[in-house]
Amino acid sequence: MTWPCSPPILLPGPEQVVARYADRWSLETSNATGKQVLGVGQARNRVARAVERTVPFEFLTQNLVTYWYSITGRSKRRPATH
Repeated sequence: MTWPCSPPILLPGPEQVVARYADRWSLETSNATGKQVLGVGQARNRVARAVERTVPFEFLTQNLVTYWYSITGRSKRRPATH
């Protein structure tokens, strides 16, 4: 039995699920890095406004560090080992 006013529910196919997962993967790894390496979300805030400011600022800092490292970080040439 179908309801005359409700639209049909369309579920995504396997290809769409994989494509969405692949699109989100870089965000998920970035969030994991921010939480594990930089400690994003571990600040001890007591005021709601401070919480709303701290996490975005920490992720901004992560992006700046990543950008800085990509520009000036490890050289593409490896030093000779003896």
